[in-house]
Amino acid sequence: MNPQQTQLAAGAGDRPDTESRPGVPLALRYRKLTVYLLIFYVPLLVIPWVLTCVMSGSPAPNGNSGQRYFPQYGLAAHGVYSMLSWVAAIRTLNSIASVATIPVTSTLLAQAAVVYTQKRKALQRLTLRQLFALADRRWSDVTAVLEAARTAGRGIGSPFLWLGMGLIALSAVQHPLQQLLVSWESIPVMTCLDNPTGACGSMTPVVVGYDPEPADLATIHQNRVVQEVMSSLATFNMLDLETHLWPDPSYLDDHVAVITDPTWRQTLRYWAMGETTSGDDVMNHTPNFFVTALQNATGTGVLREHALRFNSSAWCDKIPRAKFPEPCPGKRPFYRSLSKSPFLDIRVCAPGEYGVHPWSLSRNRQEIGEDLYLDVVDGRINTPDPVANFTLHCRTSTTRGYFELGNHMNSQIYGPLLGEWPDPDTMAREFNDELNLQAGKGGGPPTESDETHGYHRYSLNMWNTEPADPYGTYMLNTSGPLMTTAIALFGNQSFFEMAANASDKTFPPAAQQICQQGRLPFSNLGITVFNDFQRMCGSLISGVFGSPIGGEPDEVLTSLIGNWVSSFNDTTAAELGLIAGMYLSNRAMLTQTVTASSTFSARKIHFGAGMLVPFPVKTLAGTAVVSIFIFLQLVGLAYVTYYIYQLPTWTAALDAVAIARIGVGLRHNELPPLGDGEEVVGAMLNKVDGWIGLDAGEARLTLGGPGVITRRHATKKVKE
Repeated sequence: MNPQQTQLAAGAGDRPDTESRPGVPLALRYRKLTVYLLIFYVPLLVIPWVLTCVMSGSPAPNGNSGQRYFPQYGLAAHGVYSMLSWVAAIRTLNSIASVATIPVTSTLLAQAAVVYTQKRKALQRLTLRQLFALADRRWSDVTAVLEAARTAGRGIGSPFLWLGMGLIALSAVQHPLQQLLVSWESIPVMTCLDNPTGACGSMTPVVVGYDPEPADLATIHQNRVVQEVMSSLATFNMLDLETHLWPDPSYLDDHVAVITDPTWRQTLRYWAMGETTSGDDVMNHTPNFFVTALQNATGTGVLREHALRFNSSAWCDKIPRAKFPEPCPGKRPFYRSLSKSPFLDIRVCAPGEYGVHPWSLSRNRQEIGEDLYLDVVDGRINTPDPVANFTLHCRTSTTRGYFELGNHMNSQIYGPLLGEWPDPDTMAREFNDELNLQAGKGGGPPTESDETHGYHRYSLNMWNTEPADPYGTYMLNTSGPLMTTAIALFGNQSFFEMAANASDKTFPPAAQQICQQGRLPFSNLGITVFNDFQRMCGSLISGVFGSPIGGEPDEVLTSLIGNWVSSFNDTTAAELGLIAGMYLSNRAMLTQTVTASSTFSARKIHFGAGMLVPFPVKTLAGTAVVSIFIFLQLVGLAYVTYYIYQLPTWTAALDAVAIARIGVGLRHNELPPLGDGEEVVGAMLNKVDGWIGLDAGEARLTLGGPGVITRRHATKKVKE
């Protein structure tokens, strides 16, 4: 606005001549407060987020489970306290930043508003009402938007006001958004106190079980295992809760498994019948469970350790009698027969070599196959329930190997069967398995094959006693699970051996001894597959099954054995019986080996609770959103800073003192008196130029001055 226009405006009562207004001395300088504020605030904004991103992915996430992976040697106490200190630092800095965001941003905008109100170009437009709105810092007042929408409020807004309001909104929403998208959870961190090797003291983690070594399994005595299997076969029930029975991880992928009662899955009834995929009682040839020496669902906390597992399956088929192998093949096959001609003839053949452990010492996955033949000829005629002649061939498969126990790393879900044992470097770096100090090499991580030198034999001699061994089988080692089951069913000290050697002079009669001593296998297994032989024993002795009271002992015995063996004429029942027997054999071999070797060479399974440390949890999308908001906020602050230092300013902010100095240059008809309505005041202020410019001589600053302020007008700092 040139002087002529100003004077005309003043004469019309609208705008006064700028030369008639008093000015202020020219004192323009750059302010250092902006730099100080940025040095204070930017670290508060950036550092906590960078630390959050680092901690949320550090040391490294496990790709399979999403759980964090920490060094398996454990962190020292100072390492844990260091992490806790970083967490406290992040939370403290975030709290300070959330409080300081609006004041700092508003202060920077106030400095930038001074630059905006100074005349920077000839055609600049700014009214006094817009200047007052900037002086009031209306960018942090949401009512400014509503006021601008009304007729009385038109004219208060300026581009700078709306940009400032946007930056304030961006800054205000960033911290709540970060709290929404980034949560914190307490993560168990392994410390050296959890390390089984006692890395930082004499304290070691809790021992939750023992796992037998392959070398000890290879030397556990057969009679020790067979005695337990024989005893268990007579009392085992399909509905018993088996604590050593574990569902295979592949089963857990079945949607039916999600809704199944976990305790129901610990019964043989659930696994032996095909109820995992349907409601039909169809035999499942390959039951999806395995056996360990540990209690079901044993976990190791923050530690990573392995355990040995066995799983067996069975398939039985009827074959022609001519295919029964005669003689029974193998280096030392198991063969038994019972002949009560002309009533009943039974032959049993398990090819191979009993008394020899079929596994190597390797921890890698191993699989063996075993066979069992059963031939039955029933010559009874007058019995109401004769046994049909049949010849049965059963094939079994048993897999041995290791799996990783449930821990924090795998979300407490134990792993699948390993094909190969990890190499020594991996074992030392990522796992916590430790050999017993009394084992062959005296501690350290297990390798693919370790020898314990039979230390459990000393344990047996000192703390345990072997079962009675009238047959001289003391030095025989445990065979495969099918061979062990066959020996328990038909071998020495079994009911079958007693029946085979019985005569009319046996007293008390063999049938009575078998029933009274509870030695009949599968007598309690389940009435849906095997008969209820507990009830049958009493009825049989009483003459219910075709033998009169006081009948011939051989006839009574033949009825008992004939009715028992008839269950195997059903291949489903035969498979179920063998699966139950092999489960008991695997369980007995594992637990008996642990009992014999726990003092010396059995490997301890530990549980480490760790120390809970809060860690941020965020998604990739959440990280991107928060990072974008922080980046935009930094860009906004950088632009405001750049804008502030475009020109030297006459005041640090449009505060009350600055507005009072501006008011000195106003005439009485430019600033309405008290009592006028809001619309009248607004309309009058909209007609007054609101920029601060130089007067004609460029010596003083004045409201509405025509002179443009540039960098060259900067002066040295003066006391105001």
